[in-house]
Amino acid sequence: MINAFVKTETRKGYTADQCIGGNCVLHYLIINNKPWTFVRFGIGILMIIAGVTHFLYGLGDIRIIDYVLLFSFTITGIVNMTNDFGASRTYFKISDNRLILKLQNRLKARYIEDSDISSISLQKTRIIINHRSEKPCVIKLKPFSIYQRNQIYNFIIDYSKDRKIITERSLT
Repeated sequence: MINAFVKTETRKGYTADQCIGGNCVLHYLIINNKPWTFVRFGIGILMIIAGVTHFLYGLGDIRIIDYVLLFSFTITGIVNMTNDFGASRTYFKISDNRLILKLQNRLKARYIEDSDISSISLQKTRIIINHRSEKPCVIKLKPFSIYQRNQIYNFIIDYSKDRKIITERSLT
């Protein structure tokens, strides 16, 4: 199961200054893939053990390839133990005049200006954010559980209501 949690929560994930009069807008949504985190941590430990074992096994006849393998196995193990430096995390954040999307297995977040969004299309398996100047941003919802999908849908719906962006819903 993928765990999801919300930062800066006071009442169901909404900050206090955004909940005036019952109109609440979600401020920050983080979705972590916990099972994949444990798998990557285990792979990281195995990679470091494999590199050190290979290096110690060939101590009598050390070649340059042994140093290269030790270095590459160790670096690969560290990268896997740190969850690819945050690549397994998905987050949605509302900034001043932009929406910040960091999708799973992407290193760089995507910044979408509010004025650049023409419409948002909510579908059963994906969300499409249409731009005026760029190609659409597609958020695939297949890897998320139904609970996380509902959280993402609610986040996008609240965001579009707050920013007065056209939202289209379809069941396809």
